[in-house]
Amino acid sequence: MGVATFSYIMGTFISIINNMKELSKDFDDGDKLTKFMGLLKQFNGDKEISTRFKNKLENFFEYRWHNDINIAINSDIDLAMLEQLPRAT
Repeated sequence: MGVATFSYIMGTFISIINNMKELSKDFDDGDKLTKFMGLLKQFNGDKEISTRFKNKLENFFEYRWHNDINIAINSDIDLAMLEQLPRAT
């Protein structure tokens, strides 16, 4: 009886965690874009990227995320560039 109760509680707990991950998915994409902007700043000699360019890039990805999250990665070159970004810790 104790094992069955523990399994039920753990299953419910894991389900709650998965639901929370799904709800925060949009924020994860925004975090990745923020890291990408930081990477662009590094390649720009640590000079800030223009606000106009940032807004255009953010609008582009916002559109893509609402229509197809993977459409921005449509070639091996795009995937290689994405893999060079730092991993979240």
